[in-house]
Amino acid sequence: NTSEITGDGDFRLKNVEIDNDTNVDIDITFTNKTDKVLYSTDMALQDRLSTIQRSDPEKYKYVVANILLAKQVLKKAEAYKPNRGDIPQGGLGGVGIENWILQNGGSFIDAAKNFITAAEGKSFAEFKSNYEIWDFGDNHLAERKGHYSHDNFVVNNMSETGYRKMIHALKDYLKKVEYNQVQTSGVKR
Repeated sequence: NTSEITGDGDFRLKNVEIDNDTNVDIDITFTNKTDKVLYSTDMALQDRLSTIQRSDPEKYKYVVANILLAKQVLKKAEAYKPNRGDIPQGGLGGVGIENWILQNGGSFIDAAKNFITAAEGKSFAEFKSNYEIWDFGDNHLAERKGHYSHDNFVVNNMSETGYRKMIHALKDYLKKVEYNQVQTSGVKR
């Protein structure tokens, strides 16, 4: 279906039936292989996670669980997908969230607190000029688009709407965490 092919010839297929019980979205980007990208986004993430796994297997499980939880919370809040594509949400995107969690020691709670503190009383313009989530790897599409090869996921992916939704979702999440901690400690407020 040509409506599922972008202007660059890339594929964006939604709800593709794999079997009777499984449907998936497929996103394939074609680009010329180049020797200019020495250390890609996925290589950087894999190295960081592999290092954690080698040094502390339990911490690795904790970090992966926190990444998955952050993605789940932000997907539910519709503050996950970047501000482009068929369904722009103005969020950090998948690898943006992975880098964000890793930037905050592997903890979704710490990442959420850090984000909320940085956002306190700030417009989106003020926030994005002061809060950075960098990609340690090279974006393989940067040269094609004429961009700097290391993404700043806040500047490149987020929007005002996504920023507001993310603040709301993170505050709600932190309230639930605090409530659960109070309930499990037996302390009543």
